[in-house]
Amino acid sequence: MAELQLTRAPQRRAQRALLLVSLLAAVFSSTHAALDLAAFALGIVWAAAPRLQRMRPALRFFQNPFGYDGEKTEELEFVSKTCNILVANGPDQIRVLEWEPEDGRGTTYLYKSGKDAYKISAYYAAGRYFDPYETEIKQANFEGVGRKEGVPYKFLDYNAGKRLKLADNSVDVILMQPGTEWRLGNKAFRASFKESARVLKGGGMLLLFLEPEKDVPETAGNYFREFDFVEGKQVNCHQLAKRQSKEERITKSRSKSKKQKKQKDSISAKELGAVFDEIDGA
Repeated sequence: MAELQLTRAPQRRAQRALLLVSLLAAVFSSTHAALDLAAFALGIVWAAAPRLQRMRPALRFFQNPFGYDGEKTEELEFVSKTCNILVANGPDQIRVLEWEPEDGRGTTYLYKSGKDAYKISAYYAAGRYFDPYETEIKQANFEGVGRKEGVPYKFLDYNAGKRLKLADNSVDVILMQPGTEWRLGNKAFRASFKESARVLKGGGMLLLFLEPEKDVPETAGNYFREFDFVEGKQVNCHQLAKRQSKEERITKSRSKSKKQKKQKDSISAKELGAVFDEIDGA
């Protein structure tokens, strides 16, 4: 009986060792498979990243199926109130250009009725409308989400370095809402400031909303100067005014010189007249 127990003990140890090896192999195999699956999923996300960015508004629904986002709501309220306050002292009828709008809310932000009313006579939505499918989605979002009824609007196709189908000095307000940079693309975003300066009227304003950690692009400094800043929690508003072009500065300088010369000549004539009066009196 003792011999039987002695022979079974090594067998049990061998069985346990085999079981342990099998378990370790299974764990290693499952870990390796999980790593392979994670790498495959990461590759898919990496390849689809540009398309996913364009679908960001639609993906928000799956992130928040009930549709409530406290921070986003607060951000929209800030943009709305800031636009209303800054545009209030402008003309009664304004022409607006918005770069790559996510939807039609801008028409509501820049429209006010009542005692101190100002209205939008024309609203231009400029963006990259190359892909027909993407263009259809963009236009549907603009027309269906937050748009002010009765505001005349038009979509303008834009390619970096090209001109919009708008005349020089033809709009009063230019709006760049939060997210314009990634919706428009970095290259087109930087190029848009030159085109904005061309179409913006003298005395008009560009309202640029950026996250607190971002600064106004250096490119904008070539065409605009910042003369007001409104701080918010999620985004800040940079109010930009158009810089005078070299030709405009020269024209203004010449006009000022002529005016000063005319005033000087007028003073000289008066002094000469006084001298003659003194002579006549003597």
